[in-house]
Amino acid sequence: MLLSTDTDEIEIPDEILTLFFTEKKESFKPEEIQEMKKKESISDWKSDDIDYFNEWLDSLKYERCYENICSKEIAEFLVREAMNNVAWGGGYPKETWMSFKDNGYEYTICAFGWSSDLEDKNQSINMIGYKEKI
Repeated sequence: MLLSTDTDEIEIPDEILTLFFTEKKESFKPEEIQEMKKKESISDWKSDDIDYFNEWLDSLKYERCYENICSKEIAEFLVREAMNNVAWGGGYPKETWMSFKDNGYEYTICAFGWSSDLEDKNQSINMIGYKEKI
C-alpha cells in the first residue's frame, strides 16, 4: 500500500500496516479493515481514516521509534517518509547512516532532518536505529 508524501508515493511496509490494524482493531469493524486493506493507496481511504492513520504514525515515530531501537523495516520507512515530506522551513533533506558490530549484533543508526531544521538551533535532529543478529 502506498503513502503519499510531498515529493513521492512510498510503499508502506506490511509490518507497519499489520501493527496499525492490530493496535486499532477495536476502532474498525472487520469488514472495514478488509476494505481498507484492498486499497492501493492510503489516499483511497475515507478522510477520517487517513487522519487516524497519520496520527497513529506520528505516535509511532515520536513515542516509540525516534531515539529508540525498532525494526529495520520500520526504521527505513520512517526515514524515507521524513525525507519525502518537506519541512516547513524548506531546505533539503540530510541523513547519515552508521553501523557498528557488538556482541553478535550489527547496530545501525540514522541521524536525519531537513537543513532548515538543523540550522535552527531550537530544532533537534531525529535519530532512529535498529539491530540485526549477525
